[in-house]
Amino acid sequence: MKKGILIASAILLVLLLSLQFYLYLHRPNSAEELSAKASQLPALNLTATDGTSFELVSGRPVVLVYFNSQCDHCQRQLNAMRENMNLFSSATIVFMSSQSLDEVGRFAAVLDFYVFPNVRFVKSKPEQLAEKFGLMSMPHIFVYSEEGNLKKVFSGETAPAEIASLLH
Repeated sequence: MKKGILIASAILLVLLLSLQFYLYLHRPNSAEELSAKASQLPALNLTATDGTSFELVSGRPVVLVYFNSQCDHCQRQLNAMRENMNLFSSATIVFMSSQSLDEVGRFAAVLDFYVFPNVRFVKSKPEQLAEKFGLMSMPHIFVYSEEGNLKKVFSGETAPAEIASLLH
């Protein structure tokens, strides 16, 4: 029995290390490559905090913000955006995290984002984000046009006015 558990643990460890190595090899080498990877609004399997599927659609500008609720930079970024939501009324704002739905939902509730009809908090699988966008620092912000074309990528904390200037 112990031998079986040991073998299963070793196999799992090898699989996890292999996945990490694969993701490392396929990461973008530059901001230009990251932008090229995400040049169109991607099809993602996202889950909203209420447990329903959420699909990214064009038709209005979309701002995707990759975050983690434990990240200080992310907390400051989301607070700054929360304080300036009037700048984003013409866009759909999607805050993406690979954290659990409970963690994402609690964070959204603490910041009282649920009062904004154009804001969604969603969970995505980390491997899906790596495939569609490459490896990203947090926060990472993608601004897409109404047609679903990438306008700009921001890495790190960014002034809400700078993000919003791309929405018109």
